[in-house]
Amino acid sequence: MAGKDHLVEQAIRQAIEEGKFDNLAGSGKPLDLKSNPYVDAGWAAAFDLLSKQGFALAWMEKRNSIEEELTQARQALARTWTWQGKQPNTGEDAYWTGQAWKTAQNKFRAVVEDLNRRIDDYNLEVPADAFMRLRIDADREIEKVQAESQS
Repeated sequence: MAGKDHLVEQAIRQAIEEGKFDNLAGSGKPLDLKSNPYVDAGWAAAFDLLSKQGFALAWMEKRNSIEEELTQARQALARTWTWQGKQPNTGEDAYWTGQAWKTAQNKFRAVVEDLNRRIDDYNLEVPADAFMRLRIDADREIEKVQAESQS
């Protein structure tokens, strides 16, 4: 097989040197990677129509919704972390600031718990394993928010 590969590579190189690829249709233009040659033409037309109207398949919409809600929850958590870092760290103020941070973490954990249930449902609907989404680790997300504010 290696011998055939070498012959093919050599033939391609020779064709390039002779300029046989210089005037190909679409030369110098970006590739259209939106179209999938393995999708049935009827389905491709349906997907194209949906996407042009701002819609997607139900499982794609669910994924987008999950990602958007996770982004909002991360932002809310980060705002509280930033706010509490700017508050006085002594006396009664420190207690209330600490309570606000604990409340924000609890709210974030509740959102993540709901999102993980939705991720489990989503993963059952996707057409292939490649589209599955990993569950969210709330502790790791909280640590990331704290680490990002320190850097």
